[in-house]
Amino acid sequence: MLEGVVVDNRQLLNTKLQEWEHFYDFDRPHTALDGQTAYERCVRKLGPHVSGRCQLNKSRAGGI
Repeated sequence: MLEGVVVDNRQLLNTKLQEWEHFYDFDRPHTALDGQTAYERCVRKLGPHVSGRCQLNKSRAGGI
């Protein structure tokens, strides 16, 4: 996402880190999780009755 880009602005860096964290947790399938995203695994592990807890973490993702 930042290959070849030099970021020398703290706010821009935080924005880019938040984008990466969201991508990593909610969009990127992980081979260690059998192709699931981290969010999907969270919901699966905790069960549907606690998916709100995963959702809550989703809304705060990247709070740097």
